Amino acid sequence: MALLRDGRSVPAALLTLGRLATLIMATGIVLPWAPGAAAADEPITTYEIQATLDPGSHRVTVHEVVRWRNPGSEPVNELWLDLHLKAFDSRQTSLAHELARLDAGVPVDPDLRDIARQITGNRDAGDRAPSRMRITRLEDETGTGLLSALEPAWPDDANHDDCTTARLPLPSPVQPTGSVTLTIQLELDLPPLSYRSGYLGDLHLAARWYPRVAVFEPAGVRGRETGGWRAHQYHAGGGQYAEHATYDVLLRVPRGWLVVATGVEVYRAPDENGLDQVRFRATDVPELAWAAAPPDLMEQVDADLDPSRDVPHAWLEDAARLLELSPAELELPPTHLRLLLPRSRPELAAQILQAARRALVWNGLRYGPYPYPQLTVVSPPAGGGQSQGQPPSCFDAAYPTLIVAGAGPAAGALLPAADTHIEAQIANAVARQYLGSVVAIDELEEAWLVEGLSEYSEREYLSAIRKLDRPDEPNGDDPWMTLRSELARQDLVTSPDRPVWRFRTATGLAAGTRARPALALRTVRGIAGPGCTARGLRRWIERFSGGHPSGSELTATLEEACGQDLGWLMDQIIHGEAVPDWSVLDVEQHRRDDGSWQAAIDLGRPGTLVGPVELELSFADGSARRLHCEVLDRWERLTVEADSRLERVVVDPDGVWALETRRADNTWQAGGPSGAGPVWWLATLLRAVHGLGLPWS
Repeated sequence: MALLRDGRSVPAALLTLGRLATLIMATGIVLPWAPGAAAADEPITTYEIQATLDPGSHRVTVHEVVRWRNPGSEPVNELWLDLHLKAFDSRQTSLAHELARLDAGVPVDPDLRDIARQITGNRDAGDRAPSRMRITRLEDETGTGLLSALEPAWPDDANHDDCTTARLPLPSPVQPTGSVTLTIQLELDLPPLSYRSGYLGDLHLAARWYPRVAVFEPAGVRGRETGGWRAHQYHAGGGQYAEHATYDVLLRVPRGWLVVATGVEVYRAPDENGLDQVRFRATDVPELAWAAAPPDLMEQVDADLDPSRDVPHAWLEDAARLLELSPAELELPPTHLRLLLPRSRPELAAQILQAARRALVWNGLRYGPYPYPQLTVVSPPAGGGQSQGQPPSCFDAAYPTLIVAGAGPAAGALLPAADTHIEAQIANAVARQYLGSVVAIDELEEAWLVEGLSEYSEREYLSAIRKLDRPDEPNGDDPWMTLRSELARQDLVTSPDRPVWRFRTATGLAAGTRARPALALRTVRGIAGPGCTARGLRRWIERFSGGHPSGSELTATLEEACGQDLGWLMDQIIHGEAVPDWSVLDVEQHRRDDGSWQAAIDLGRPGTLVGPVELELSFADGSARRLHCEVLDRWERLTVEADSRLERVVVDPDGVWALETRRADNTWQAGGPSGAGPVWWLATLLRAVHGLGLPWS
């Protein structure tokens, strides 16, 4: 038995589960390559892949066997496939076009500047070079060749130069609960590493690198009336939409090279051709990514998360209070940690391990135990075209059980510690293990779900870190400030509930998919309460684990947990373009004959959102009063009677409306502009400065 800090025990079975991968690797147990092993729970899709990397040409030769089972109630006569590596074929693909458009919207952003050229290498618009993904064999289980039947499809746009999605008619329909097996052989030429997949010197990172069966949604999933395929091309600024699957992958790399991947390494041995073959297995994940590098460039570090050592008692107590669960119900299993780090940056190991442990603990307490036995973190070496000599931010990515986290400094770091950027990156990526892997969201059509919720989780985590590390600074840096700045800079307010390819600029994309929904959830927390919001999020993840939930199901689950209607808020903020903004327009007051005071407060609604807001009234005798208001018209007059003169009015004094970015006019002070003479501007300035001090959340 292992013990938590408060003396509670962790069941040995949980320890065994978490350390199984470590035991296998430490003892050198050899598990031979055995295609055909099926998962006990009959997954919808099963992949058995063998891939060989030639680092000199950056080429990967792939043999893939994929089995798909029909989860619907009607026969299916075609498959849809994701061929996402074809996004790097030329500057005419949808990914390249969208990156160029986003670049045009923010020409000073070094991470987007000329990225269309970077991702395609030296290929120009008219280049007829071979595709980076070349399928040479495609047949079903009967040996029937299907390659000639494979045809490109464009479910999202009409760009016929984009071949990242394909449709495959089948010789015979797949009956309900029936299956079809495809054998695919192909060659991949990895692009320069500038957008999620490719090579940087001898470091090779492969994501979305194999033909993958798209998601078939049976009737009832995400509101569908009839079953059907939902596939997407490869787009800029968005994630993916994929089915939970089982993977058995054998990677062949040069002898002695380091290899990490989604899942757990279960076998490593040399082959007769002078290569190392490394086998990985992963279950219930929507994709598999891997990275490989020579040992003189990178080093591997293995460690673990030990709940008896790594769970802060304050976090455990806080989670138990918010979720209304006992500490025993919040027990976390141990997790194996594997890092792939540049040899030139040995100091990163301690920083990344601390960040990974704390992120796993915080997210595990809030959303449920991390469901996989291992978490792998890859920190790329310096390079990638930035003048600072740091990895580009597009290295920051989250794949199932595998995180790619750069070590560069964040602009406007939230905390003074040197490892703040790493803390934020890893916290966000661990949240995505729940929001993109445990539940598989359509990250292209509802990007706000995974982007907004992971941002919300990251900021809540950073707030918890600040309290843990600096308990004597209760009013320290606000982790939410940068999101509000993003929202305030948005040139055109856009509803988050739109596909990622429909955003015009990078600023609009960030505000629409990250800042606005994260601040909306923070506002829900303020209106409904932190406890029911935390319970609603955990319930939503548990209820839809292994599924494909939508935003409407998140709203319904939050309403269920909080016992109140939240549709009025989500309809205006997520599905609409309303902007919350209130102001104190004017205050007039006079003393009556009996010595009491009467004040008329003109409360304005410059914003377009209609909703409740609180006012705090402070009087000269030291008393205070709260009023609950809802301004339905553009302005309302409130009449207040009191025993003392009104000295101050503050709209939203607790900062419940985290979405409100213009707050300088939320306060009125007696003796302000209405009674000013020649120096009226000074009172206005003081009023604005005072507004900056109002609580944001």
